[in-house]
This record gives sequence, structure tokens and C-alpha cells, in this order.
Amino acid sequence: MCRNQPVGRDSYLDALNIKASTMDPQTMTDEQIHQLGIEALVNQLGLLGTIRFLQQYGTEGNYSVDRHQWLSELDVKTLAKQIQQAREEKDEESCV
Repeated sequence: MCRNQPVGRDSYLDALNIKASTMDPQTMTDEQIHQLGIEALVNQLGLLGTIRFLQQYGTEGNYSVDRHQWLSELDVKTLAKQIQQAREEKDEESCV
């Protein structure tokens, strides 16, 4: 597919090897998720808005230090409890 040619959504999904009916983030590749995310941003914000949005998430800072701050209060018991609650909520939703 030529990158300079505009394409419709169906051809775009075909180029990414994604079937619209099977767009499940759990089975999509990271590249497919990235491409669809960029497409969603451009569709909603336009090119300039997308650029401005992405600039807010530059490479400044130290991810390792930030991550330790985010997770400093999270222990294994708390994490296990959150996982169990999420599973229960998912099960309840599937029964509806």
C-alpha cells in the first residue's frame, strides 16, 4: 500500500491484517493497536490536534522512577485482590 495515498477504513484494516469484526485488543499485535490508536486520534482531533496530544507524552522524565512512585503502595495481596475483583466484574457482565 502506498503511504501517500489516502485509504478507506476497510483498506486500512486490510493493510493491517485486521478484520473489523475481530478487532479484539487482546488478540491484536502491538503494531495494530498503535496504528488504530493513531487513526482514532487523527479522526477525532485532526492532524494538528494529534501532534499536540502526542507531544504531551514525550520522552521527558524517568519512567523507572515514575513507575516506582506509582507502584510504591501496591503489594502482592492488593494486586491479587484487584485481579480477582476485575475477574468477578467481567463474569457478572458476561451474564447480563
